[in-house]
Amino acid sequence: MFTVEEWKRRIVKIFVLYGRPHLSYRITSETELYEQFASNFESNTQRAYEELSSSKIIKNVIVNGEKFYTLNFDQKPSEIESIIKSEPFEAKANLIKPTDKEFKNLREEFRDASSRGFPNRGFYYFCTNIDDPNYWIVLIKTKPNLRACRIILGSITDKKSRIMQIWRATLKVSKTNKGESFIRKWVENIEQKACGNNRLPSRSAFHIFVHLKWLKTTARKGNIIYYQVTKKGNTV
Repeated sequence: MFTVEEWKRRIVKIFVLYGRPHLSYRITSETELYEQFASNFESNTQRAYEELSSSKIIKNVIVNGEKFYTLNFDQKPSEIESIIKSEPFEAKANLIKPTDKEFKNLREEFRDASSRGFPNRGFYYFCTNIDDPNYWIVLIKTKPNLRACRIILGSITDKKSRIMQIWRATLKVSKTNKGESFIRKWVENIEQKACGNNRLPSRSAFHIFVHLKWLKTTARKGNIIYYQVTKKGNTV
């Protein structure tokens, strides 16, 4: 049996993860919510819902004359965020993990959380082609009911691939900076096409470079991370 606090987290996740972008999920009754848990429903499920309602974390709204229940982001954003953040990283990542169809012909190598703010924070799933361990594809997913965004970086053995274009720009920045630490934006400034307009390809590539031990992180100032090319990276 889950505790009341665990059920609160599960209920809040339903509202957050199944909502449309920038909007939380709406239900018309408690029964509709409980149906999401099917045979897992237990006494603590109802207690958790009642406590969320009494503390006004769940509120009711009237839309076109119809009553709905939803999360009270207007007045309780910190409480909602606290409930979500109390869950372990792997549990969150597994909940919104890409489908088997989205993972077809791919092997997951590692994963990481995106830097987006709550509640639209998603996860990066770094994968290689099942037939080519050098060929990298990244899946980004924010909600279980939305299709994963796919970033094809290509093979680290192909000089013309996107990932290697970003790597050459990284080496150029490192050389210009005399081997000292640098930030990703400096690479994006000189290789705008491969890094992409939204910078997701470059962010993904840098995660892979660290994973491959071509780069290491040397410092962090707020959201800005400083990197340095390793001895291994200098031999690529």
